[in-house]
Amino acid sequence: MYQRHSLESSNRVRGRATLAPPSEASVVDERQTTVYSYVTLISRPPCRVVRPSELSKHMPKELNFKQELTAAFGQPIAENPTQVMIEAAYRHHGLNWRYLTIEVAANDLLDAVRGARAMGFAGFNCTIPHKVAVIQYLDGLGESAQLMQAVNCVVRRGRQLIGENTDGKGFVKAIRPFLDPSGTRVVIFGAGGAARAISVEMALAGASHITIVNRCPKRGKELFTYCKPPSLSKLAVNFSRN
Repeated sequence: MYQRHSLESSNRVRGRATLAPPSEASVVDERQTTVYSYVTLISRPPCRVVRPSELSKHMPKELNFKQELTAAFGQPIAENPTQVMIEAAYRHHGLNWRYLTIEVAANDLLDAVRGARAMGFAGFNCTIPHKVAVIQYLDGLGESAQLMQAVNCVVRRGRQLIGENTDGKGFVKAIRPFLDPSGTRVVIFGAGGAARAISVEMALAGASHITIVNRCPKRGKELFTYCKPPSLSKLAVNFSRN
């Protein structure tokens, strides 16, 4: 049987009523209200009344729960860390935007682009295997993407989706504080995606001479043609087999 104690033997400290067991000499009256041992009654702090005028100071003038959507399309893509970096940038700039990492198979790329249009995506990135295939589903290409025929970034401009390539732009921006690309002579080892993007952007930035060194003659000559469009007729481009 539980030992019962009187409410009259309780100790009240700072809003709490802690029921303390009586001493051996105490007598419990069975007619009094009783409770069981070690029960604690905790009182809530009083509620503070907030006036409407005070509440309005902490609320945005216009409620907007819609987030702008951006994404990366690729396969495989689970190991791609772009989402972490981009969403950190959004928070830094105070943008209520989201960046989604979406697995898109090659056969589903058209549906993915249609979905991005329908849902009003602000843009999306493309990675393997979509950098070339996505071009046919877009409304236009930026200058560098047009030259290298590869897209890694799609931007919504009005109702159109425009393909861009930012790989080489990042390289050129990084070297500008130390070297003006205009008039420089450049040697590029390799003819893959990064080499293609950098060579085209260096050509657009005014490089006077580009030498491409590559093991595979076919890929090297393809990059040679990308760097030698009519708009860059003054640029000297050499291909060397390594």
